Amino acid sequence: MSERLTFDRTERRVLGTLIEKGFATPEQYPLTLNALVNGCNQKSNRDPEMALEPFEIEGAVRALQGNGFVVARDREGSRTTRYAHRLDEKLNRDRAGLAILAELMLRGPQTTNELKTRIARMGVALDREQVEAMLRDDARSPAPGVELLARRAGERYARWRHRFTPDTEAAAEPAETAVSADGDDAPARPAPTSSSPPSSPSSPPPATDGALADRVAALERRVADLESALDGLRQDRWHDVE
Repeated sequence: MSERLTFDRTERRVLGTLIEKGFATPEQYPLTLNALVNGCNQKSNRDPEMALEPFEIEGAVRALQGNGFVVARDREGSRTTRYAHRLDEKLNRDRAGLAILAELMLRGPQTTNELKTRIARMGVALDREQVEAMLRDDARSPAPGVELLARRAGERYARWRHRFTPDTEAAAEPAETAVSADGDDAPARPAPTSSSPPSSPSSPPPATDGALADRVAALERRVADLESALDGLRQDRWHDVE
């Protein structure tokens, strides 16, 4: 498998928005910086919602221009610079493949049925089997842009995600080591057994960065209280001795 092509979260939002707007509102494409800011921060069809500042998006655009994924284009009679993506050329993707990547970059992991419904907004009409076949072909290609996630407990259908995240970010949700040939309607496979003992029911769930910081702060306060109480006991004993 080829080396992972990575973009940060702002760059992914910029690329996804450029693809989406190029298909959904071609009369406005290429996009001005202001239109790109509005598209990146819109509330619909975005997960997570973001509130990016213009300077953040402009910085992402400059970085993407530097590696050839975005180009500046001028419209005749307009003094405003507009921006267009070049993912179709850089990644060798057709219209349907670009629409799928855009949805994954804009909304995160999704099932085949969700992708089928959402790419229709960009004028790409495919049935579930066609979308599934495209995803699996892409995942097996020399330069895959998608990968299949392991089905989580309680999920009926597997989800797909794009591969444009750094390895540290991608590791947050485990992917299957090999893409299955089964459709994502297939029954869930049993989880692999482990030689390690099961965790205790009272074991706390893994903490996020924010939760971990709160727990550390609470422990620090508790230690300070205990030290204060201990100092008080020591002073009482000293007075008793006197």
